[in-house]
Amino acid sequence: VLYARVRTNGVVQIQFSPVGENKRGREVYRLYDVGGQRNERRKWIHLFEGVNAVIFCAAISEYDQMLFEDETKNRMMETKELFDWVLKQRCFEKTSFMLFLNKFDIFEKKIQKVPLSVCEWFKDYQPIAPGKQEVEHAYEFVKKKFEELYFQSSKPDRVDRVFKIYRTTALDQKLVKKTFKLIDESMRRSREGI
Repeated sequence: VLYARVRTNGVVQIQFSPVGENKRGREVYRLYDVGGQRNERRKWIHLFEGVNAVIFCAAISEYDQMLFEDETKNRMMETKELFDWVLKQRCFEKTSFMLFLNKFDIFEKKIQKVPLSVCEWFKDYQPIAPGKQEVEHAYEFVKKKFEELYFQSSKPDRVDRVFKIYRTTALDQKLVKKTFKLIDESMRRSREGI
């Protein structure tokens, strides 16, 4: 699912079992890939009663881009608002959240040319130095903004649900497999109360 850079329309269900050394019995994951565009959201929110985890993908490289369906709205601002809205849904009160800060490969190149501060949410960003240090500094700033939003948007009785952030590059298959292995381990520990 992450490997594709194609706009999702509707709801696509994918079933898979854990791979490698983590494979256990008949355990099956159902992953629902849903369209994030405004006109797609009404199609999917009702599907999520009783889910164990939400994997929310945020394209961190899109901080300087506008929406496909509204050329006056910044994509990162829309992502922020959607993440906030999803966090507050009653059906996700006890649901784990896995945030994928995706398209890091594009972000890594773009941040050298386009300052984060072009996005309203990141207007207080202060760059440090060009190069690899700046990439990490910018990434950590974005990650912190999402963490703050998570804790601001979660009621006090919800903050104990699992919340993890992963840096992803969808085109890196090894990284995607490693990320899903970490998610599988995290979900197993959560189910077992560890």
